Amino acid sequence: MSRSYVSLPAITFTGFLYGLAPTGSGAVVSQAAGIEIDDFSYLDTSGEPSTGHQEKLLALTRRILFERRYTYRGDNDEAWGRAEIFVSREFREKLAGSPPTSQVADREPTKLAVFAFELEDTSAGAPSISESAADAADATELTKVTDAVRKMLAESPRYRVIDVAGAKAEAVKARALHDCSGCDAAIALELGADQSLVGVIRRVSRTEYTVRFWVREARTGAVVANADSGLRMGANYSWSRGAVRLVSDRLLETQSQQ
Repeated sequence: MSRSYVSLPAITFTGFLYGLAPTGSGAVVSQAAGIEIDDFSYLDTSGEPSTGHQEKLLALTRRILFERRYTYRGDNDEAWGRAEIFVSREFREKLAGSPPTSQVADREPTKLAVFAFELEDTSAGAPSISESAADAADATELTKVTDAVRKMLAESPRYRVIDVAGAKAEAVKARALHDCSGCDAAIALELGADQSLVGVIRRVSRTEYTVRFWVREARTGAVVANADSGLRMGANYSWSRGAVRLVSDRLLETQSQQ
């Protein structure tokens, strides 16, 4: 028996918080957060005739604080009801967990030493211990991974990415920070950083890989954040996408909710 699915519209929503206002003397006073609510929009990719989507869409509006896109399957009242419940719950949780704007503005960005991503090759075709784990093509992709993650973190107000070019430690040169028992923390401290980030691409096969990273406090060596992507499909050209997604979801997004 064949089964068909209708892709429900992908809904995009955006919101802003305003928590600071200047006084006549130039001082800043705290105010209750105001929220701007834009109209919902939808993209119908089903190619089928409209069935009152615009009217249903107008009924979904709730308080908005962030931007995200959702895609749902099903095109009936029950499916739209589930979408409304899910999205409105996310809004409420996001608003409840957001700090006052004045607190965000007062935070000093964390100085973060983002070291070059490293390769751990456990595939059947892995080189011997005496050989480099990364060939020229892999080295190019690792550079892309590192650059993409550094760029994303540098654009976040939470971090100031520290230049690690001056690091002379052997573990840095050998791309072996993932196996140096936390030596990255001391190296980051010497560079003037508050924290260090080490990322590893683990090749399982030529078309399978995992990404993991951890962040340590430079002064104590304590791990303050870590994550593992689990198995992902794709050759080395997919590493950058996987690493950026993991760091975004498990470091930036998680901390924004704290």
